[in-house]
Amino acid sequence: MENDSIILKSTDVISPSLEQAGGKGFSLWQLREQEFPVPPFIILSADYFRLQKGKSISKEVQEEILHSIRQDLKGFTEFSVRSSSVMEDGSNLSFAGQFKTLLNVKEDEVISAIIEVWESAQSETVQSYLSHNESAASAVDMAVVIQAMVPSEMSGVAFAIDPVTGNRTAKRISATLGLGEQLVSGEVDAFEYVIENGISKLLNSANKEQESGILTESQLHEIAALADKSTEFFGLYQDIEWAIASENVYLLQSRPITHVKELADTSDELIVWDNSNITESYPGMTTPLTFSFIEDIYREVYKQFSRVLGVEESLIIKNEAIFSMLGHLKFRVYYNLGNWYRVLSLLPGYEINAGFMEQMMGVKEKLNIKIETVPSNQNKYVRLVRMIIHVLSQWFKIESSVQEFYYRFQKALDSAPSDSLKNKAPIHLKTVYERLEKQLITKWDAPLVNDFFAMIAFGIVVKQLESLNIENPKSKANTLLADEGGIISTEPAKDLERIADEIKKNVSLKEKLLNTEREKNCIKLIHTDKNVADLFQNYINRFGDRWAEELKLETITPSTNPELLIPMIKLYLATEIAKKSSTLQDEKIETLKEVDALFGRFSPKKWLFNLMLKQARNRVKGRENLRFERTRLFAKIREIFVEWGKYYYKNGLLESPRDIFFLSKSELFKFSSGTLSDLSLQELVNKRKVEWEEAKSLDLPERIQSYGNPNSFNQIQEMEYGLVEGDLSGIGCSKGVVKGKVKLVYSPTDIEGLNGCIMVAEKTDPGWTPIFPLAKAILIERGSLLSHAAIVAREMGIPAIVSVPNIMKTLKNDMWVEMDGTTGIISILEEEESHA
Repeated sequence: MENDSIILKSTDVISPSLEQAGGKGFSLWQLREQEFPVPPFIILSADYFRLQKGKSISKEVQEEILHSIRQDLKGFTEFSVRSSSVMEDGSNLSFAGQFKTLLNVKEDEVISAIIEVWESAQSETVQSYLSHNESAASAVDMAVVIQAMVPSEMSGVAFAIDPVTGNRTAKRISATLGLGEQLVSGEVDAFEYVIENGISKLLNSANKEQESGILTESQLHEIAALADKSTEFFGLYQDIEWAIASENVYLLQSRPITHVKELADTSDELIVWDNSNITESYPGMTTPLTFSFIEDIYREVYKQFSRVLGVEESLIIKNEAIFSMLGHLKFRVYYNLGNWYRVLSLLPGYEINAGFMEQMMGVKEKLNIKIETVPSNQNKYVRLVRMIIHVLSQWFKIESSVQEFYYRFQKALDSAPSDSLKNKAPIHLKTVYERLEKQLITKWDAPLVNDFFAMIAFGIVVKQLESLNIENPKSKANTLLADEGGIISTEPAKDLERIADEIKKNVSLKEKLLNTEREKNCIKLIHTDKNVADLFQNYINRFGDRWAEELKLETITPSTNPELLIPMIKLYLATEIAKKSSTLQDEKIETLKEVDALFGRFSPKKWLFNLMLKQARNRVKGRENLRFERTRLFAKIREIFVEWGKYYYKNGLLESPRDIFFLSKSELFKFSSGTLSDLSLQELVNKRKVEWEEAKSLDLPERIQSYGNPNSFNQIQEMEYGLVEGDLSGIGCSKGVVKGKVKLVYSPTDIEGLNGCIMVAEKTDPGWTPIFPLAKAILIERGSLLSHAAIVAREMGIPAIVSVPNIMKTLKNDMWVEMDGTTGIISILEEEESHA
């Protein structure tokens, strides 16, 4: 039976409820029952204040309080009078500093002190606190604790974890001479201690007279033990107030540390996340379905890559965990760089020449993190020789491997025609998916090997040009790779230009299109001209899946919505597309002559250079063309899940067919087989939609550090970009000097006003290709010499610079700049310079 007295005593046998004693009082009662060293106390029940509704304390109750003080707090002459709100000291709301606490209260002052403390619960400050923390409560139920004042020689607070660093294995203790309340209120400075692994450390000295601190080693450990014991009892990390009197340590109060979930645990694994490369494929926010799909793909791809380079299968199995390469941070895709390094460290020869390996793989900045893997038990030189043999074997058969891949790829896609997917149940769709996975996703070796050799060959070409002390070696390498032809990424732009040219032949159709706003009506107009309609449909058939963010399953492409192409076609109609410079081939010939002369007539280096140049040309071309096959595969996977969503929508399991993208692949597979514990898919979807909306406003940096899962601890903050002063610079990847106004482009549909301007974008993917010819030049914040933007701009003969830090924040629409695609320098022009 609960205690129903007005006065609750720490010596009572019957325990009070939280509603009677309030948070602080109930906590003290529990601690007292567990024989913690808590000074004696009594509580004026919250029930009494509810009944009184703000009236003064009756004479009878006053006498009862004073009688209880004399009897139950006997031997003490001063008391602390503290608030004990029913909502106080919870795991979410602490109300720290919101209510009054009165110390050193004499017996004849206790009643007035109780009233003063109770009235503090009704203040405007408390109402503001409730509103700020989005509490549904409009009033605060309050009990009041009257506790014996310990004549403190020293006092302070202690945390069961370090709330500054988040380290769960450390304790932080703040101490001062006299009363701890002065410390809490900020009236005095504290002596700060940290204890970790049994070792204490004084972080600061509050004054010169006591530079060694005021607590002994045994006192520190006794206080830390109290914090640990309290944490163990309550089950939540605790923040305690303590005092020392006559060499005894007292526990004055204990409450949960609020917002622990927002503190990173620095005792956990340090993970470094980076999206500088992967953002080209997965910019912005990515749905759970896409992430769950690509997470499996990347894991399998890196295993295949390891096998290609001779890593033993047994070693891959032993290090299974490190092949988890991706993270989904606030719905953004990042690489786990630690695991990337761990996979790299498995490669034969890594321990012999780690620097070369990192350079070859394109590592920008070496990470100072601990790399641990299960090592190979084979001789490192034997492993290196085996890798060289593997690489040479792949080198000599790369052309046939790529051709075999194309054949196998087309055969697999032909086995899953679109008509065979429509109106099918999940069991059929799952079977088709698993067949494609077996035929293609787990056999992606040819594109991997091609990309690997593209990096090696291009890197060697640049290095050899640098060794010749030739001017602008990277620019020369770009020139030697430009205008090769046969790169499929340039074809969509050419096809759109053909459509525009055909429309221009029909003057009436052109005028109608340019003056018709609704895209749906424009599609109807296009079909009034058979030649235009045929060209348009041919484009949809060939490149309808090539679109911005094409590797995200949730992306809507022209294949399903042809109206998306209308704004682009209109811009092609209104823009005079610059023809590719006829001097590109002449420049290539002149550059090759210059290089040949510097090598000499019979130089072995010249033979190696020509071999690597040929490989670089073929492999870079293959890199772009094989990317297009990946686009086609992802389009087929998209079809499968779109049909899956339609099926669940028809059967009332989802509120919209597109809700399917807020579920993971494994959830869909388990649900279809009856092994998913969550019975309502829509509840999962709704929860994730709320989280998606909350994450939209975040602007995340390229690189993030976290301890453990960053989504658990709310560690991601908005990135503050600094503006760059003076000239900007990046990597020149397609030569040409251009002066003009800039247009910031955030997506390929954001192209109004691009005509004749210099396009500035944060990043691009293959779906951006059709808008490249509409710009005078291209400036990209992300990217490298082998990124899609660099390869395509080079092939199209459009001056371009990539990897320009903070350019999207520094430049504004209509600013004038002069850019040099050879040097990578971008000069911001003054008004008078822009017209010069």
